[in-house]
Amino acid sequence: YVGHDSQRSVTFGFRFLEDILSYLPGGFMACCLCTFLDVGETIVVRQLAANLFVSFLTGMERYEEAYKLLTRHKFLPYSIEAIRGNCILERHLPPHFELNFGMKITSCELISCLCRICYRMLPCHSLFASELCESDFMFKLYELLKIPLTNSNPAYYIMWGDICRLYAACYPTNFSVLKRTLCRDQVWLTNFYKLLETHIDSDAVVINILQLFLVLCKDELAYAKLCFQITKAPELLLTVFLRAFTISNINTPLQRYSLATLSLLLIKAQNNGANHANGHSFLIALEQSVEIANKGCDNIICTELNNSEEKISKQQHNIYDDRISLDAKDNAPPAPAVTRSAAVLLFAALFRLFQHLYSAADCKFESAPSKAQVQVSETMGILLSLSLAARMAAKQFKLFDKITQAFNVFFDQFKCSATTFVRRYGDNKKMTLVKNFQILLNVQIHWFSASDAALTNNLQCVALSKLIMQLWPWLPHSGELKELVLKVLCYHSEHSFVMCQQFSVVFSGFAHSLLQLVIKLIVAETTRVKPNTSENYPVIRTGLRMIMNCCSCIEGRVTIIKAHMMDMFDSMHPFHLKSPKIKAEILHSWLEFWELFSRYPEGANTRNLRALCDVVSRSPPSGNARLLTLRILRNMCFLPSNRSALVASTDFICTVNTIIEHQLNVSLKQKCTSYEEQLIACVGVWKLASGGAKYVAMLRSTNLAKHLRQLHERLSTLKEADPKQFSQLLFAGDLS
Repeated sequence: YVGHDSQRSVTFGFRFLEDILSYLPGGFMACCLCTFLDVGETIVVRQLAANLFVSFLTGMERYEEAYKLLTRHKFLPYSIEAIRGNCILERHLPPHFELNFGMKITSCELISCLCRICYRMLPCHSLFASELCESDFMFKLYELLKIPLTNSNPAYYIMWGDICRLYAACYPTNFSVLKRTLCRDQVWLTNFYKLLETHIDSDAVVINILQLFLVLCKDELAYAKLCFQITKAPELLLTVFLRAFTISNINTPLQRYSLATLSLLLIKAQNNGANHANGHSFLIALEQSVEIANKGCDNIICTELNNSEEKISKQQHNIYDDRISLDAKDNAPPAPAVTRSAAVLLFAALFRLFQHLYSAADCKFESAPSKAQVQVSETMGILLSLSLAARMAAKQFKLFDKITQAFNVFFDQFKCSATTFVRRYGDNKKMTLVKNFQILLNVQIHWFSASDAALTNNLQCVALSKLIMQLWPWLPHSGELKELVLKVLCYHSEHSFVMCQQFSVVFSGFAHSLLQLVIKLIVAETTRVKPNTSENYPVIRTGLRMIMNCCSCIEGRVTIIKAHMMDMFDSMHPFHLKSPKIKAEILHSWLEFWELFSRYPEGANTRNLRALCDVVSRSPPSGNARLLTLRILRNMCFLPSNRSALVASTDFICTVNTIIEHQLNVSLKQKCTSYEEQLIACVGVWKLASGGAKYVAMLRSTNLAKHLRQLHERLSTLKEADPKQFSQLLFAGDLS
């Protein structure tokens, strides 16, 4: 029997045994429990009886019956006495023990049986769980790890696997028990981590240890102590990961729990940041050089690391010469150990899994992504976002080319348009494709979120641009995919000037450049925004950020001008009062774009001058919209061709005059008091006056000169009267 049939056959077998052995006193389960608790019986028989008792716990009615039996036979008091008694954790009895003494001996096997019974009862019977967590059994059980072991005993590690599984089962409802005991005991946590020091053949034991490791990391103090232990001996945990991250272990519980453990450690380190000691210590452990025996590192991984085709620059090689060796010879004998950075070894193992999971057949995306694909891709992405050594290894292993190849396999197979594909195969197939796209794009987002991972290779930039343009027809079919693609563009253009240039180029065979497509998308998303809603805000914000990045190159700025993107302000409230109002977040993103674009000559031309001044007068002091609008006006002052229009504009002069003559109430000593608005206005006036005597005379004919003198006198008086308060006023020193 297999699968469901196997489960039915087992259930039938239990019922058959119960019916056949119903004549036993108290029933078969009672006899099993009594045999297990009988100290006069041999250990092997007691162990078999306990396993039978656990196997019979298959339904809620059985748990209720088992609880009554355990209470009647005083199971918990017996368990406490068993641990307090003569616990023999070694394989053989000590010399002073003799079998004919009749002493009560508790072995590792018996402790395992106690834990298995408690583990099965804990989540299924609330009364038993409450009694167990309040008893001394749970408090005394973890003390066993502090007992030194004189010789190796396989049953000892099996016992600790069962103990770890029992403690991990307390997490959903009784995590407070673990916080009071395990999480506060530094000695226990040290010995717990050292369990990984011994090579454990049983995958089940390693899985149970990793389960408890995941639970302990939920507590910040325990997480800090475990990170400290990892920093001291990273090879212990790394060996477990490399053992699990093999192709033969795909879709096994060992690999799933290992990926979950590594992901949790990476995510917590990412969230804590470098300023947090715990996160920083784990990041240090990732970059440490670790010596791994050949049995702990796959030979294929070692070969790939040693025979990579790309060469690291001399400066980088000096920094990472203890991490990535590129000088291995083909005829050299195999080294007894491999020394690499932990991050490089982890990435190499994850990359092998990624290659296997995204073979040519899997890249057709005919089915939804498997759990293994999701876990491996997410873990590899987070590792790339945190580790410089992993990012260097990714370039060596040509991860970018592998991801691009995965997309190209799909596009080469399906030549039809996205609309035709959806109409032909339906929404279910469409969602399958979207999920596969999202996984691969998320790897790029994590990878290229780091500034040192920017794409600078021209061929790779062209390949990415064409890939995104092939993906573009799919964006209307998924809002999540649309936002994800824009994030990819945003991260790639954030730190790469070459990437910005390629996004602005129209390639052969395509009607538009990527930048033109993004501009059309953002304008369309903004115009269809309903009043007082911001559903499309993430898409608009991300798209505008990408456009702002492309402003760094002349090709991008020319594309923005040709696309008439600035005309959007002519139809947007508050620049066009008859237009419906939009949320402040969306207006703020557009103003940020205009402010940055106005730093360049192409975007600094005077337009909507009256509307800009009106926004300043209507916005509250020191508000985001007000400050951004003032910066736009300031940037316009730096373009020589704008001087005449600005000086002759009554709206502009009145706006600047109002800001300069405004007196801040500094007597209240408010921390938020700032002279930023006055500084922005004065810089703009200064740049206009630098145009020559003509503009100086025009400015003197207004009240600006008088108000500027008054502002200077107020600042000088305040600086002499109270230098400390003056130093606390933002931008006051720059303005004076």
